[in-house]
Amino acid sequence: MELAKLEKEECRLKKELREEQRSKNMSATMSWFISAISTPERAYYLKWLRNALENRSHEVLPQLREEYKQKCQDVCGNKAEIAELDKKISNSSLGVEHFIREMSQLYEASVSLPEDSLYRKQLEHLPRLCAELLLDGFSLELVDGDSSNIPVKWLSSVFSELNTLVESKNKIMVVTVLGVQSSGKSTLLNTMFGVQFAVSSGRCTRGAFMQLIKVADDRQAELSCDYIVIIDTEGLKSPELAQLDNSHEHDNELATLVVGLSDVTIVNIAMENSTEMKDILQIIVHAFLRMKETGKKHKCLFVHQNVADVSAHDSNMRDRKFLLEQLDEMTQAAAKMENKLEFSKFTDVMNYDTKTGDHYIPGLWHGKPPMAPVSIGYSESVYDLKKHIMEIFRDYESYNINEFLKWTKDLWTAVKFEKFIFSFRNSLVADAYMKLCTEYDRWDWTLRKQIHTWALEAETKILNHGKFENSEKCTVEDVRCHLLREAEDKLSKGQDEINDKIESYYEQGKGHVELVENYRQDFINSATSLKKELSNSVTIKLDAAVSRRNGMIKVEGIKKTYMDTMEEKVLNLLRDCRENKSDMSDSMLDEAFEKMWQETVRTLGCTGLEQQDIRTRVLHRLRGECNDDYDDTYIGEILNMIDEKLKAHEDLKLNEDFELSLKLHICGFASREFQEIHNQFIKENNPRTALENLKQTYHSDFIDLYHERDQCQKKADEFTRNCLKPALERYISENLGMKMADKMVTGENSAIFGSRTTFQISVLKNLLDESKFETYLLFISSYEMFVKDFILDKIQKHFSAENRMYTLEENLVNEVISEIKQAIEEAEQDPEINDIKGFIENICNKLVNRLVFPKDAVDKISSLNNANPKKFAECLQCSVIDMDKSLKASFQERDFQRKIDHLQTKPQDVLFKRVQGCGKQCPFCQAPCEAGLGTYRWDDDSKKLLTDICSSLVHSNTRFKIKDTNYQSHLYKEYEKIYPDWRIDPDPSIEASAYWKYVMAEFNEQFAEEYDAEPAEIPWGEITKADAEKSLNIH
Repeated sequence: MELAKLEKEECRLKKELREEQRSKNMSATMSWFISAISTPERAYYLKWLRNALENRSHEVLPQLREEYKQKCQDVCGNKAEIAELDKKISNSSLGVEHFIREMSQLYEASVSLPEDSLYRKQLEHLPRLCAELLLDGFSLELVDGDSSNIPVKWLSSVFSELNTLVESKNKIMVVTVLGVQSSGKSTLLNTMFGVQFAVSSGRCTRGAFMQLIKVADDRQAELSCDYIVIIDTEGLKSPELAQLDNSHEHDNELATLVVGLSDVTIVNIAMENSTEMKDILQIIVHAFLRMKETGKKHKCLFVHQNVADVSAHDSNMRDRKFLLEQLDEMTQAAAKMENKLEFSKFTDVMNYDTKTGDHYIPGLWHGKPPMAPVSIGYSESVYDLKKHIMEIFRDYESYNINEFLKWTKDLWTAVKFEKFIFSFRNSLVADAYMKLCTEYDRWDWTLRKQIHTWALEAETKILNHGKFENSEKCTVEDVRCHLLREAEDKLSKGQDEINDKIESYYEQGKGHVELVENYRQDFINSATSLKKELSNSVTIKLDAAVSRRNGMIKVEGIKKTYMDTMEEKVLNLLRDCRENKSDMSDSMLDEAFEKMWQETVRTLGCTGLEQQDIRTRVLHRLRGECNDDYDDTYIGEILNMIDEKLKAHEDLKLNEDFELSLKLHICGFASREFQEIHNQFIKENNPRTALENLKQTYHSDFIDLYHERDQCQKKADEFTRNCLKPALERYISENLGMKMADKMVTGENSAIFGSRTTFQISVLKNLLDESKFETYLLFISSYEMFVKDFILDKIQKHFSAENRMYTLEENLVNEVISEIKQAIEEAEQDPEINDIKGFIENICNKLVNRLVFPKDAVDKISSLNNANPKKFAECLQCSVIDMDKSLKASFQERDFQRKIDHLQTKPQDVLFKRVQGCGKQCPFCQAPCEAGLGTYRWDDDSKKLLTDICSSLVHSNTRFKIKDTNYQSHLYKEYEKIYPDWRIDPDPSIEASAYWKYVMAEFNEQFAEEYDAEPAEIPWGEITKADAEKSLNIH
């Protein structure tokens, strides 16, 4: 509540200050200034204005400085008078930058007004004016030197206009200089780059200023940038900080900000080995340590000025070693202060080389100015430094102007809230991480698809084992072992490929990958976990296929015996009938067949599959009394699912008795379903029943053979109807779901399903667009169900448009039909095939990895026929064409939901698994780790809904006490001691949670009614729907 009140107060103060600003009309001086810089003669005007202001300052400053000097020398001097004089000196140093600063304030005050406001429209051209000044070589104030503030909205608009002006040539590299005051920083930059930063004695530069330098067209490719940004800062003078005193926050903040923005940081030290360098080294080390945590790559150069000896670099090796020792010592001290004890050396946090990282520059003047000549050695040494910086640029990846702006805004937010070490996040780091995640997810998905396709083929191979070849030498278990070894090889190769891609991605350095170097091992670990997950999945699938195949082998053996017996009896009957000299009528043939059939059936045994008591077997498994698994490992999978759910709720501390009762309850329902499935399986695969079902076919074949009718077309239709079509329908059922999921991941919906983050943003945007309380409540209370429905809705919308579902089904069918036709053509040309049985088995063998054929149906078609193989092939091609048309017609007739229901692999389940997190729930709000919001909470005393959120709580000094702390009070910010596996980024800023704050305020009354509580007191200011959507875009 304390944080919320502070936020509310901050919003109120900002609003009041802006209203006060707008209440005062623009001064006449500022009106003249803006008008003057809007004309083509602005360059002349600004130079004239700068000279006039400097002349005016020179009239006033000498006297004020003399008074200041006398007051400082007076031991009994009044500190208040000294402070007043210091303020007068500062106010007398009026420059062009103060006018531009006033422009920024006028603009920032105007943008808080509605867009159609006349005052706002009158000032909306100011950022473009400033951008044009930047391109003309004038400097822009990044940090207000007097208020230590960054005008974020002003800079955003200026950089946006600048980006528009330079169009595609917007790549930049950044050089920053830091040092004590009056150490020649501005002079160094002016000499090196030909710029015109203000130079004079005393603390001349206030805050931080930047200038833009255009890189020559012929050097842009070499340096990988179009512009160089030069940042000059005010001098640092903080000796207390070097003694670990934390009182000079201004210098700390400024150093951290500019170091974070720069690619190359020049640490300027006046006088060779001067002791004054210690005044700033501690500040620099703190800044570099903080930037180490962001992952941004920085180069540090130490510049020693006023060095008389031209051989200083060679003779000062010992001094550089001493400098490095001091830096190491300060790194250890800074690391201790920042609670980062793993950093013990300066080189742990900064790319610094004692051989090339120091430059020695002689003094600018030979003697005392103003009569002393300029030192040629100064310019030569500065030129050497410049060449070194250009060489460094060649190894760096440049940023564009928009990225520089994002980095500036995020760094400034981090500086304000002092959230560097544990929770520094910014859009560039997030973008770099997101790009890598997107790439990894693509590699992950590719391997998953490959293994899914391979696993289906392996499963098909097992289910077809022994049907069309001699299986005595190779059992189904042998096939399983071989396939598991093959799977392990494929998975190892896939893992190695992903690891190689990860290494290659980092080596190429694209997408600012150096910012996420700390996550490299995490992605490698993810590849290892992926291999393990897929290996377990393949093992379960193949074990299930072996279990099913073993169950069918016995049935197929009995059916084969029955069918062989019946075939022999039919052939004997056919021979007897033909030996009868007189022609037999159809009724006589029918009577003879019926008599033979009944006699043969009576001689056959009643052998079949034994019916099992599934419920008893499930109970035995739960009690650990049975080592074997139920057919298809269904119960094993259910128990694994229960274990996973229980593991995700370990905080409930459930005992073993409850776990057993829960499993008994769930498996009790499952066992009844399995019993029905098992009973149906026994009924459908009863050999006697199967034989009776074939009675009409045997009778028809007998009549055809007696009359010597051509059976080619009949057998072709029978093979297509009873073997090819069921196998093809099964293939579609198993493959279509994954194909649909792939289209959603890689097609036009990739922006939604590309990663978990993009998916969550899409879900939240969808909720915001609807803005219905009932929908939010469903999201919060039934997250998994809501998300699956959301995914299915997206799938249906995508595949219902432009006939996409039919196109996908058609492509899948065309692919297999093409293989079937090719198999028929190859079998037709095989000289060793001389009967229908060999012809059909040849076709089945060619398709054995693609389609699962019913053995009894194939055997029946191959028996009792007089078809010619060549003519049968022609008829079969026609039957396949008819089957193709029939299947595609059925696709058009069946509605979407029926199609989804018949799929073995549901696309919504595949996609949910892809975007689902670990399943863990936040220990404070019970939200799934990826969902963003859990159940609302209320105060036990007032019964009012609470408005604090986790990210704010872990930044505060608020305490909590729950079961996991044994109801002892514990600081939220130290939650990791209780929940070490959780990472909740502390963020007190209003932007971080604008989305859920809007939801809370919008549906405050409804949430209170739902949770039987009082409405919350909303402590923050108005947050619009646009603000909520913008916060999603930020994150």
